[in-house]
Amino acid sequence: MWELPGSSNNWLYVPGWSPDGKRLVVSAVPTYYTTMLDAETGQELARFDDDQEGFMHLRNQSWSPKSDRLVTGALLFSGGKSPARVWDAASGEVLLKLPEQEGSTVMGVYSPDGRYIATISGSGLVRVWEAESGQPVSPEVNLADQVLDIHWSPNGARIVVGATNKGVIVLDALTGAQVTSYDLGNAMKTSVAWSPDGKHLLVAISGTDPSILPAWQTTEDLIAYAKECCAKRELTKEERAKFGLP
Repeated sequence: MWELPGSSNNWLYVPGWSPDGKRLVVSAVPTYYTTMLDAETGQELARFDDDQEGFMHLRNQSWSPKSDRLVTGALLFSGGKSPARVWDAASGEVLLKLPEQEGSTVMGVYSPDGRYIATISGSGLVRVWEAESGQPVSPEVNLADQVLDIHWSPNGARIVVGATNKGVIVLDALTGAQVTSYDLGNAMKTSVAWSPDGKHLLVAISGTDPSILPAWQTTEDLIAYAKECCAKRELTKEERAKFGLP
């Protein structure tokens, strides 16, 4: 057992383990720092500097699968713009700053294979980037809503976002095309996560019980489900076209 030094007078935000379990990262306020610690001993390995573009690292942090990098998002109390940042996990050096996005919050999350990073801003902008170069992969999607959470499907083909007024929205990760959506009404603080097998979404809305929704990582998954549960015959060419199926 060990205790984070100086943490008694701070609120700790977004603690997270590295995938290899050897390190963890925590952010703290009101001192506004982010530190990387040895998970076994509690020794500080690196400290990430606040560059005064906002209270950095308080929104989220996501590790690369190899545990060698992490991407952090920003929480800006005064509005404005701020980029998501990619850090070297050993040194605390900033390797990439993804282009700034408008909005009071920015989140970044690694894809399951580590090739891409998906970002959202609080004002509803969603985009996917190459993790190594920081170059955009998908067109920018403007959901025109407050977006609060984002996750990848286990196979990396799709991303799901939780929005305030538009509920849960599933997007094709590389094209940005909307695949499906779930209307939850005016749902403040919507959090969403994909099940490990890719078949369901866990949705949590502030003030309500969590719910589980059906989800499919690919169109082929949806077709297979439809045949198994409901289809009495093969769909006609016209019916397939109506629902955008191959």
